[in-house]
Amino acid sequence: MHLDEKLLQMRMERKKQEEVKKHLQDIKEDILRQEREQKPIQEWVRELTCNLVDIKGVKYVCEKKRVVDNHIGIYIFPEDVEKIIEDSNVATIIHHTLEIGINVTFLNQPAVIKNQKEFQAKLIRQYKQDKLDYCPLDAGVLTSGKYKVCFAEGIATSAVGGVFINNFFCGGKKRTIIGNYSCRLTERYSLGNLFRAMLTQMFEEDK
Repeated sequence: MHLDEKLLQMRMERKKQEEVKKHLQDIKEDILRQEREQKPIQEWVRELTCNLVDIKGVKYVCEKKRVVDNHIGIYIFPEDVEKIIEDSNVATIIHHTLEIGINVTFLNQPAVIKNQKEFQAKLIRQYKQDKLDYCPLDAGVLTSGKYKVCFAEGIATSAVGGVFINNFFCGGKKRTIIGNYSCRLTERYSLGNLFRAMLTQMFEEDK
């Protein structure tokens, strides 16, 4: 290869590297922008209590549905619900357009998880054991009525691509409630705080 050809190849490779670097920077800036601009939890709470939420400019009527033998109240969007499956102590709700999935399990036994950190660690081990990719994100505690709800968020992979999951549990001396909210990873900043707001309202009537 002649010197001028080598120089041309080097320039092309350098340009390609610069384009990749710029593309990654653009993605990072877009993610940070979405994070900054996401709707605050308290605003979602106000909309939930009015039974009408605005998701990306579209209004959705919402209502609280009692599931697993009336043990827990879950917000759903009835006009968008594709199916509701209830079997004994387990409930699964799937939304069509929003592609939100909700799973809840009620157990007649005390909690064996101490806090959100232990919860996230158990999730990591469980996903690894099931040979599923899982990237942990945030974990915390929210107050709902007279209860504390621990959550652990993460990213999992599925047949449809990346999935954002908010796993949660609420323990007690005689019962434990565990479950999760999920959506496409691309909707993380559109729905993430909505999931947290729903958790704060789960037991609000039990004050």
